[in-house]
Amino acid sequence: MPSSRQIQVGDCVRFLHDQGGGVVISVRGAGSKTVLTVENAEGFPMEYEACKCLLAPNSRQEHIAYGSTDIAGAIAAEKAADARSGPGSSSLRQRQDAHAIDLHIETLTENLQRLSDHDKFELQLETFNQEMDRAVKHRLRRLVFIHGVGSGRLREAILDEIEQHWPQCVCESADPYTYGNGATQVYFKQD
Repeated sequence: MPSSRQIQVGDCVRFLHDQGGGVVISVRGAGSKTVLTVENAEGFPMEYEACKCLLAPNSRQEHIAYGSTDIAGAIAAEKAADARSGPGSSSLRQRQDAHAIDLHIETLTENLQRLSDHDKFELQLETFNQEMDRAVKHRLRRLVFIHGVGSGRLREAILDEIEQHWPQCVCESADPYTYGNGATQVYFKQD
């Protein structure tokens, strides 16, 4: 599974705000200014900020994590169920329509040195609440908050916020294959 280690040449990555991913062919810079050159599946190199990429599992990691799971079979079964239930009810389409929000502090501000740990945490929670309000306003069905694994403090705070302020929501861990282990998926119950 993806980890919190630094991205290196040869790693597979997925893009946070774009479809797809690729293999890292070069790494430039350091810290929040790191830029990756990623070769996509078509062989084209593209530059992305490292903070806007997630490590993707390699085949060995996938085998360890999903070795006993028939992912292709599960997707085929899901597509068959969607075909039986008719258009407009696709669980596969719902998965693709999720709006992902990265709550890693480096993506929220460039002023990391001037913020205390408490201020960073408050900024992450404030961003979470703003995105939830926006989702309600725009009647979004599903959000994915990428918070990382860490100590679990932010994840617990998110769950507490949802329980207190958004009783119409259901939470679960997001798909680890897509988002790694540090993401929470929020579904809005439809009337």
